Amino acid sequence: NWLRYKAGEMADAIVLYSRVVAEDYIKRGMPREKVFVALNSLDPGPMQEARSKILADPEGLAAFRREHGLEEGPVIIYVSRLDPNNRVPMLIEATRKLLGEFPTLKTIVIGKGPDLDNVRQTVERLGIGDHVLCPGAVYGEDNIGPYLCSADVFCYPANIGLSILHAMNYALPVVTSDHIESQNPEIEALRDGENGLLYQHGSVDDLAAKLTTLLRDKDLRERLGNEGHRTATEDYHTDRMADGMEAALKFAYEQARARRK
Repeated sequence: NWLRYKAGEMADAIVLYSRVVAEDYIKRGMPREKVFVALNSLDPGPMQEARSKILADPEGLAAFRREHGLEEGPVIIYVSRLDPNNRVPMLIEATRKLLGEFPTLKTIVIGKGPDLDNVRQTVERLGIGDHVLCPGAVYGEDNIGPYLCSADVFCYPANIGLSILHAMNYALPVVTSDHIESQNPEIEALRDGENGLLYQHGSVDDLAAKLTTLLRDKDLRERLGNEGHRTATEDYHTDRMADGMEAALKFAYEQARARRK
């Protein structure tokens, strides 16, 4: 952090992914006028196009759900690389706890990575293979979209990044850890109780409780999901990210031009 700050002191302008980090730099003495924020974002265009096409064909979506055993639900989904830091086995353990109240629950885990075997072993150990779908890596919005449009909740136990915006673009409420320091900068997009829920870090019981809250309450799911959709398509848009970069470039150019004069 010290090295980053010292490098920033030497620059005409600095660009940061997070408002929180930007304010921290300013508090430490960085001149506010040279600090710019370009919130790390996804282009919503491909996601919104895929989502609109899928939702416009309810019969096709119903057929997809039947084909994958998702017609009864509810459905929880995780989409990302399977890395140990993401603690996906916690979601599998929470799934086991939820089956008492939601006997037709399905959890979808999309992705591959070094923790895949651990995830599969957890499913086998808990004996819930009929309730967990692991299709592996799935690429392209036209292929991922039907899974996301079939889900009720997006759960990423820890270390969430841009996946939070992927989920919000599909109007899914997000559940993740309240240990903000262990998350990536994109966690700033989540506002607890407004567009998602935070659970007590490391607690499978509290993770299951937060998921239960959402699965029980359709109105809450829709309210959080709709606000998440607005967040992703308006606040965290690549156009706005580009605006932050452009403003920093213009400021740096003016500073350099003033020195030459």
